[in-house]
Amino acid sequence: MDPNSSELSTFNLQLRGEDTNASILNSFTNKIISMDGLANWKLNAKGEINGACELQSSIEISNLMLMPLAGGMQINADLLKEGMEKSLGSSFSWSAPQTRMIEVLGNLINEIHFEHGSIKITKKVSGEWLFSLSDLTGQDISLMGSGSLSPTGNFKMNVFPGFKNKWADFLQVANILAAGKARQGYRSLKREPIVIGGAPGRIKLTNWWDLLGQGMGLEPAE
Repeated sequence: MDPNSSELSTFNLQLRGEDTNASILNSFTNKIISMDGLANWKLNAKGEINGACELQSSIEISNLMLMPLAGGMQINADLLKEGMEKSLGSSFSWSAPQTRMIEVLGNLINEIHFEHGSIKITKKVSGEWLFSLSDLTGQDISLMGSGSLSPTGNFKMNVFPGFKNKWADFLQVANILAAGKARQGYRSLKREPIVIGGAPGRIKLTNWWDLLGQGMGLEPAE
């Protein structure tokens, strides 16, 4: 490269890896989610050095364990209650059965396992990031969806989860599963998609909390 050249210097990078430990992604998802498992991946990136670039990455995962975090801490019932009330802008009167349901939810989401699936990540020259999830499948949960992160930091993702076994049992009691509706044997929610919004580190799950609160019969505190 000639520093005096008027031509723009460009790059075209192609990388791949196999059986990479998914925990390497934890530095990017710090305080949001912790990951463990294996991934086969491909990365293509091209653009201008010290300038705009675009990126495409595909990741095939196996035995992926997701452990949601709140500020670096594991999820518990008190954090879930706080998150729900903050998201919906209201305090609730929690009965003993409703509190027990939130405790069960905390236990369920502290470790979410997917046996296989694929993730695609694209970065446009404009700076916008696009994400897609397909065929993320585990013993109790399936997941697909797509979303984007704008150059200004606005995040939005629509996800379509499905549930079996202990997750389905819990959500049936919570009264938020659709009657007779399923995808590949996984039961669906009454209202879809679940919209994840906000910004990295300040994720909002308003319509999930609204759905769950209505199903559980929560009422505002007097």
